[in-house]
Amino acid sequence: MAEYMRVTVRIRPIEPGQTPFLSFDNATEEVFVATGKRIVEGCVEGYNGTMFAYGQTGSGKTHTMLGAEPIEQGLYHEQNRGIIPRAVQHLFELLQEKKSKSAGEFNYVAHARFVELYKDELHDLLGPNNQLKLRDYGEDVVVTGAEERQIDCTQDALNILKLGFDNRKVGGTAMNQHSSRSHAIFIMNIETKETVGNFTTKRKSQLNLVDLAGSEKQQSARSSGERFKEATHINGSLSVLGRVIRSLAANPSKYISYRDSYLTHILRNSLGGNSRTVVIVNVHQNPEYASDTISSFAFAESCSKITNRVKVNEDLEGDSLTAWKEEVKRLKGELIAAHNNSKLGKSITE
Repeated sequence: MAEYMRVTVRIRPIEPGQTPFLSFDNATEEVFVATGKRIVEGCVEGYNGTMFAYGQTGSGKTHTMLGAEPIEQGLYHEQNRGIIPRAVQHLFELLQEKKSKSAGEFNYVAHARFVELYKDELHDLLGPNNQLKLRDYGEDVVVTGAEERQIDCTQDALNILKLGFDNRKVGGTAMNQHSSRSHAIFIMNIETKETVGNFTTKRKSQLNLVDLAGSEKQQSARSSGERFKEATHINGSLSVLGRVIRSLAANPSKYISYRDSYLTHILRNSLGGNSRTVVIVNVHQNPEYASDTISSFAFAESCSKITNRVKVNEDLEGDSLTAWKEEVKRLKGELIAAHNNSKLGKSITE
């Protein structure tokens, strides 16, 4: 099934004392409902999903993805949560709901890895290993060597996120006193198994939640020493990401050089592959950054032209005739429930 990547632009509110040129931004809850909710719901049904924020440094990407600072506010205070904590909360709410409403037996298991790309090296944010590698298994790309944690509930996921973000590289620049100096990638693998009568459905999916470091212009960031080296690596990986995006938008049948960067390699399935992908482009309102904003809009336009090859990852078990009858019955039940809830449409009869 072909599906275009979805793009949303989020505008950072102006700083105190600046003249407003655009209206203020939507609340993060509204952003999540408009962009991330569908991605998470798809993961429960066996579709891979990816959400990432893109934009120049200081444009509000980490605020969008993680939430308010300090980190405890963004993770544990519901009103201040960003996209990532809202996504994991919604995921486990859906899994529990599916378990309670199943006509048979429904079970799930979820695992997480949390890594960062810092100066072109993959580091484990949950453990001491800084020598991580990427391995290709068919269409899938797997981070080997990273510590994997089982997650049973929302609180487990939030605690892991807290640990990972505490370990992430940050540093101050002229544009952002808490600038992310690495790309952070939170990877969840979800497996579900539902048995109804003689019919068993197994589904698996991967959810990638990504907070990219921001692009930097030296004259604006005024970084030097280690910060300058970090910025060089950040801009280099983002340059490769932009090149891959433009290539996919222009001619997806052409060879795409995903391996030119760890960032595009790890996101290969999310860019033109088997994943539903949402890109949230963050921009400044300040006219001082107009050229960066125009570049971000160009990136957003290219993303919107990319078609991903989305498919459900599932295995069906049981007697074929019985299995398909059970599946048709289950789907009819879901349709009846949907019609009853909305009070629209005709009744579905056998």
